[in-house]
Amino acid sequence: MARQTGPLRARLEYAAIGALAAPLRAMERERAVRAGARLGALAMRLDRFDRPVAMRNLEIAFPGLSIAERLEILRATYRNWAGRWPSGCILPA
Repeated sequence: MARQTGPLRARLEYAAIGALAAPLRAMERERAVRAGARLGALAMRLDRFDRPVAMRNLEIAFPGLSIAERLEILRATYRNWAGRWPSGCILPA
């Protein structure tokens, strides 16, 4: 069963995202994307709850890959998602 996010945690996460959004809006698009990628790398390190689930999913999807290879895919996914987040969700087109 999926882990449910409680209302307090959801509000704290929303506040953190909002706090990160303000400086990103003030940056040039390229710089914001690079900053987002760095934030993604940090998020991957801090995400203790969802990282094991993602690693298990990668193990199921790619049983022939080593743990290091699956970890690199996960790192790249976090960097890519967070790097695209500023240009797609925060900054005007």
